[in-house]
Amino acid sequence: MTREQLLLSIIKEKYKSLRSFSIAANIPNSTLSSMFKKGLGGTSAETLLKVCSILELDMAALFNFGEGAKKEDYDFFSKYLSLNDSSRELVRLVAEHQLKNASNQNSEVYEKPQNTKELVFPVEATLETIRVYTAAASAGIGDYIDDSDYDEVQRPSQLSSEVDFGITINGDSMMPKICDGDVVWVKEQESLEENQIGVFILNGNALCKKLVNYGNKFYLRSLNEKYKDIPIGEFDTLKVIGRVLDSTPYPAY
Repeated sequence: MTREQLLLSIIKEKYKSLRSFSIAANIPNSTLSSMFKKGLGGTSAETLLKVCSILELDMAALFNFGEGAKKEDYDFFSKYLSLNDSSRELVRLVAEHQLKNASNQNSEVYEKPQNTKELVFPVEATLETIRVYTAAASAGIGDYIDDSDYDEVQRPSQLSSEVDFGITINGDSMMPKICDGDVVWVKEQESLEENQIGVFILNGNALCKKLVNYGNKFYLRSLNEKYKDIPIGEFDTLKVIGRVLDSTPYPAY
């Protein structure tokens, strides 16, 4: 576990999702996403101080968190840093004693007893999860999909097995079927049939629209009548991300 993974796990443990923490901490979701994408070393000290203060984390322990360590190691090191010098020395002596004993035990030859049975413990069942991209498709002016900006949430039991991921919608152009803040559940595919609702990348912008055809020309149509159809021109770049199979009203998770 890296220190970025540790920080993200603590946020989700306390606030359920990065989006919820963003709202509670009054820190833009894009700032938090950038922090995890670029790493803590590329994040401003002011942002890190605010995050650590809200989460009640020891920044020194966080930055000394080693690759492959566990959350329990961070908790222990945080407590260790709060000790005075004499107490720290006592902890070091105990650790050195334990390391010496472990080294001696590893050097001894161990023979497995004959006719013994190994205990096999059942593997605990894990809940199936699904990704929900928190700043992706827009039902309005368009936005950008960020592969790192997502929450890993428990997969809703009513979802079709065909659903691959969810995307949070921004805007009102797909009302009344899909509202601002709703999550659309998407089956990843490279093409759509006419009159199907999908998620598209049009000239770099991610849009949730209905694909329509009239006059031998394709358009992306909003369900809200106050928005005009978006024509797909000869020189436009259009990519289909997938088909929308279902939607969940805000808050979806």
